[in-house]
Amino acid sequence: QQLSFIDYCRSKGIEIRECAEVSTDEPIPRRYSFDTPREEWRAIGALAREQLEQGEASQIGIITPDIEAVQAMARQALREQLVPDYIMTNSRDPFHFSLGEKLAGSAPVKSALALLRLFDPVEFTELEEVFLSPYWGNREEQQLRAELVIELRRKIAFQFDLFELLERIKLQLGRRTQPSASANRLLKKLESFQALRKAHRSAQDLAGWRETYTHALQTLGWPGTRQDSEEYQALQAWERCMEDWVRLDLVGRPQTAGQALSSLQSLCRETLFQPQQAVDAPIQVMGVLETAGLEFDAVWLAGFDQSAWPPPVSTNPFIPIAMQIEYGIPEASSSTLYEYNAGKTLQLCKLASRVHVSHARLHDDIERSFSLIMPQLEPSPVEELPTDWVLDTALRQQTPSPESCRDDLGLPYAELRAAGGTSLIQKQSVCPFSAYA
Repeated sequence: QQLSFIDYCRSKGIEIRECAEVSTDEPIPRRYSFDTPREEWRAIGALAREQLEQGEASQIGIITPDIEAVQAMARQALREQLVPDYIMTNSRDPFHFSLGEKLAGSAPVKSALALLRLFDPVEFTELEEVFLSPYWGNREEQQLRAELVIELRRKIAFQFDLFELLERIKLQLGRRTQPSASANRLLKKLESFQALRKAHRSAQDLAGWRETYTHALQTLGWPGTRQDSEEYQALQAWERCMEDWVRLDLVGRPQTAGQALSSLQSLCRETLFQPQQAVDAPIQVMGVLETAGLEFDAVWLAGFDQSAWPPPVSTNPFIPIAMQIEYGIPEASSSTLYEYNAGKTLQLCKLASRVHVSHARLHDDIERSFSLIMPQLEPSPVEELPTDWVLDTALRQQTPSPESCRDDLGLPYAELRAAGGTSLIQKQSVCPFSAYA
């Protein structure tokens, strides 16, 4: 297909230039094996940081055959090595994922979806996510909400309805000597949200729910007043996603609050969000097919185990297989796909003068071996890599000696019967300490 396209372009007078392969002083890559994918990506981050700090490389490429599957874990592992103070300073990531992330995973959008879940009863873990979010209320309110989470945890329940939640908050605040202005603001916001919730219990179209949800979020003070460039772009993507969501009214019917929120969450999970500012990052993380024509100072080929590379055959069900083979479509058969990926492998190993390739031996407790299509090299010792990730991994894996103690003695209970009924069993399963206390 590609050759036919190139020939057609030439026939129309379009100039075609072929990119020369990058000359390499060290054509043989270094191979490493790690216990888990997380260790693998932490080591990648440690080496990339060293190369950037020492000026050994200004453009680093990290290539992985299944970028979508590892993106969340890889992003966290790279942050731990490259920007360990990310949470405190909200520093900009020095890396860029070509795929982008799901809009539902963006922090302000994730907070909005969590707040909208208050239209229905929520579990305590969801309530914690709502109350600990920094995207609504000022710092005084956020501190107050964190204190309320601790107090409510002592009165733990499986689910909270917003009305019940308001009563519990009023009870907790009433025990204080003098409620603060932040407490009054928080109560007023939640009461306004509750009034809006009661006024929209019946089903309505998505355009109506959009207006309701927007009003509800504004009532709570979402998204706050402080957003960086990435968060601002996420909010713009949220608005575009809401516009696409409302278009479903053309083929849908009126929905309840739970149904409407479920469809909105699904659309946010399907929508990719890519901040524009991160494209010029010194570290580029991408899939195999995106490397054509690129050059780097250093390259790490990550996750190249036997199950990921080469990828499995995936023929087009709408085109006869014989025709696919005749026209040289790589996915048509195992032999053509293997030949294509073997050539692609050679190209990957020549993307830079310094190339590292690795795989993880265990994925979800399943053993995986190194890809047979990659150059079969002896594994290099991981100890030659920067030691930060090795030390941290060793500390995480240290298992202290178990200690045994007898803990079947408690305070005597004077009453013959205990109040609470079956809720005692419920509390015992959630938090034995709270149930006993």
